[in-house]
Amino acid sequence: MSIRSGRWLLVALLSLLLLLATVTPVLAADPVTLELLAPQQVALGDKVEVTAVLRDGNGVPIRGGTVNLWTPATFLSTGGAIDLGRATTDAQGRATFRYEARTEGPVALNAYFPGDSRYAYAQGSAELKAQGTAQLYQSTAGVRVPGIGVWLLVGLLGGVWTTYLAVMVFLSLIAREGSRAPVEAGGHRG
Repeated sequence: MSIRSGRWLLVALLSLLLLLATVTPVLAADPVTLELLAPQQVALGDKVEVTAVLRDGNGVPIRGGTVNLWTPATFLSTGGAIDLGRATTDAQGRATFRYEARTEGPVALNAYFPGDSRYAYAQGSAELKAQGTAQLYQSTAGVRVPGIGVWLLVGLLGGVWTTYLAVMVFLSLIAREGSRAPVEAGGHRG
C-alpha cells in the first residue's frame, strides 16, 4: 500500500467516524390512547362537557399534553374541519371542552393529540345526536353602529342634509342672478 492510498484510507475512516459521531439516535415514541367522552344525546342549543382522556401504552394518564377538538364540516360542497378548541390535560390525563349543539342531527366530534418528543400521535372520536327545534339566533331591528348613539347618528345625518339643502338654495340664487340682464354704466337696463 502506498502512502497516497494510505492517506485516502485514513481520510475515509475519519470521515466515517465523524459521520457516526454526529448522528443522533432516534427513539421510537411511546404509543398512547385517546378516548373521547361525550353524551350520546343533547337538546339543540345545550352546552355540554366533552372530555378527552389521554393515556400512555401502560394506561398511565399523561399530564400536560395538548389535545385539539374538531368536527368535520362542508360549505358550498367543500369539505373541511372546524377547530372547536384546544385544551391541556390535567394530572388525570383529562382535557375538558365545552361544546354547544348548534345543528340538529348526528354530530361527529374528533380529538387528536399531535404527539411530541416522547409520545406518539393519537386520535379519538365520539358521536352525539342533537334533537330539538329551538330558535338559536335572534335578529334585531334598526341600525347599530358600535360606539355611536342613535341621536348622534341622526344629528350627523341632519347636518349633512342641511348643508346639502343650503348649497342647493345658494346655487339657485346664483343661477337666478346670472339670468338677469347686466346693468349698464348709465344705470339703465338694456
